[in-house]
Amino acid sequence: EVNMNTWRAYAILSIKREADLVGIAFNPTTIAKGNKVFLLVGRGEEKYDNNTKDWKLSDPDIQLVVGEATQFKEGEQSGKINWSGPVSLLKQITDGSQSDAKVFYPGGGTGVLMEDGTLVLPVQGTKDRTELIPMIIYSTDDGNSWDVSKGTPPAKCLNFRITEWEKGQILMVLQCENAQWVFESRDMGRNWIEALGTLSGVWVNPHSNITLVEILRIGALITATIEERRVMLYVQKKFPSEENANALYLWITDNNR
Repeated sequence: EVNMNTWRAYAILSIKREADLVGIAFNPTTIAKGNKVFLLVGRGEEKYDNNTKDWKLSDPDIQLVVGEATQFKEGEQSGKINWSGPVSLLKQITDGSQSDAKVFYPGGGTGVLMEDGTLVLPVQGTKDRTELIPMIIYSTDDGNSWDVSKGTPPAKCLNFRITEWEKGQILMVLQCENAQWVFESRDMGRNWIEALGTLSGVWVNPHSNITLVEILRIGALITATIEERRVMLYVQKKFPSEENANALYLWITDNNR
């Protein structure tokens, strides 16, 4: 049960609001290690264009905010989280990327804490604001510095999620225009290959008259150990019926069935 006794909301970032200009924060992407929370978020300003009668995003940035949880003191219901000021990672990502992307955004969702302690966050780039290029950034020094993956999957897709399955193996599940793909990398994103047979049951479409990408979109992907068995859990939504159009479906697999 979610209530004020167990969950607390924090106002971490402030945004600008004017008559024809509004600051926005988008695609929050999080990961935790120890008592620290790492939040990667897109920042920018949307200005109203009187000629096109539309809002246009200008100068998008990628910023990292780190929260450090403290132990609660006597008389307090819970501890506190002290948040750092936002730090831009845009230059590091732009300089480190070997893709032809010109603009970068956080991938959204959650990152991955690898077994060896490496922090991994999903990032997407674009060269024309339509075709998105999935990639990752990672830190081996607890978030003090970040490197950009040297390679990208061959599929150019709209949404993706990442997780670590075997030690050092990053799985990337992508939602593409006409399919859904699973790729893997064992060298921190330098090379990506299609993970044939991995999560093969996820994309089975039992309704032949419904396009797969119209009904199943992965929303979250995590790994866990349940009763000493390593499993992946993921959520999909949009089932092809009016009654269940907004239903969420939780899948679990040990990758053997």
